[in-house]
Amino acid sequence: MRRLIQTRSLKSQGCRGSSSQKPPCFEDLLSVPQGQLKILQPLAPEVTALLQQYSEQESKPSGHDICSALLRALQSGKVLWSHFARAVVQLDDRIVVKLGPNISLTEANMTAHIQMHSADIPVPQPLGVLFLGGITYAFMSLIEGRPLDKLWPDLSNAEKCSVRDQLDIILEKLRLLPLPSQYLGGGNPPQCVDCRMWKRESPKWMESEAQFNEFLLSGNSRSGMEPYVEFIRPMFRENHRIVLTHGDLHPRNSLAEERGGGIRVTGLIDWEVSGAYPEYWEFVKSLNTVRPIRSGDWPFFLPLKGMGKYFEEYAIDCLIDNCVT
Repeated sequence: MRRLIQTRSLKSQGCRGSSSQKPPCFEDLLSVPQGQLKILQPLAPEVTALLQQYSEQESKPSGHDICSALLRALQSGKVLWSHFARAVVQLDDRIVVKLGPNISLTEANMTAHIQMHSADIPVPQPLGVLFLGGITYAFMSLIEGRPLDKLWPDLSNAEKCSVRDQLDIILEKLRLLPLPSQYLGGGNPPQCVDCRMWKRESPKWMESEAQFNEFLLSGNSRSGMEPYVEFIRPMFRENHRIVLTHGDLHPRNSLAEERGGGIRVTGLIDWEVSGAYPEYWEFVKSLNTVRPIRSGDWPFFLPLKGMGKYFEEYAIDCLIDNCVT
């Protein structure tokens, strides 16, 4: 079982931005490339005020001056995380920016939807999105805390149970929220995402689990696996509830802080593959990315009360993993 989980983990970690081409250097992100500036989502007043601090103009920055101000802000910021050509940079005590090629707007759309319907689910507040020279800059509010995967190895079993119980509550609330639309997946237009060896995106505007099932089996079949695909097909159900789903629930995407002798979950981050999915999807994908936990016990502290137990669906998904990429 552990070997299977580790194999699936390696595939999942390479999902976003996978390419046969050599990825750009992280340092290139801090140069702010030249090109036409596009505002994909309006900048919040606090982001405009921040850029104003780094602007050479006294008036509200625009166009080329936004590029110059953004460059100075990035170079003065603190890198919280980086991986190849993606990074998260803290710009001040309230604002961070996620930047890189192919940054999905699903995260901003989903966190905005969550905050519209609930004040009890700790997610970043979206603060606007820019696109410049092939790089997307998604601004959002800073959530205090450290990634849970950095804290996990030193937590006691009681503290891990506390984390599990807090995540249970968060997921229960998330799954009760109304869906953004009648369609599966996330984003605008909505579509589903499945990360395996590569990131796969479904056709847009899917309305049923039957269509979702067809999408799962529509990947590039390994040579000689076509009969195996047909063997799996009748195993699918088409009557799961469709619920809001994070889609990459893992300690590295959970923030927490140690306080008063205990531990408190402060937020869930990285909502790029979130959306409306069959109710089992959270469980399946939470087991798809477990290898960075060196102690290997994350699967034993999953928030099953919040996400449910779907061992049969997980087994079927493992079969899918063997025949599509």
